[in-house]
Amino acid sequence: KTTIRTESIYHNIQEIYHSINREYFSGRVSASITWGAKRPKRAAAKRTLGSYSYHTDIIRINPSLDSKKIPAYYMEFIIYHEMLHADIGLRKKNGRRIIHSGEFRKREKEFRHYKRAVEWEKKRY
Repeated sequence: KTTIRTESIYHNIQEIYHSINREYFSGRVSASITWGAKRPKRAAAKRTLGSYSYHTDIIRINPSLDSKKIPAYYMEFIIYHEMLHADIGLRKKNGRRIIHSGEFRKREKEFRHYKRAVEWEKKRY
């Protein structure tokens, strides 16, 4: 069983989640959100910033993102991205999972700070 941890210093993931759920999903996303386990530092290319488990319906956010160096709009984008996975569900084509479908990419761009977040991510990760 996963322990849900939402306590933070800089970014209140629970508040961000509820705000995004209201604004973009009309409150229909029911996934839980938690900070992931703290792990040793890894190279940026290997770092997972967020994940969604279809089996447990849990969004995990990398605890390294709870930093004053991470802009609020970027944190919102990461959470929005994972909530999209929860909302769209698991899609398969020819027996293979489609993680980021055309529909996913289209809806991802509906996030109000999409361009800004992607540009910031390219510079940092």
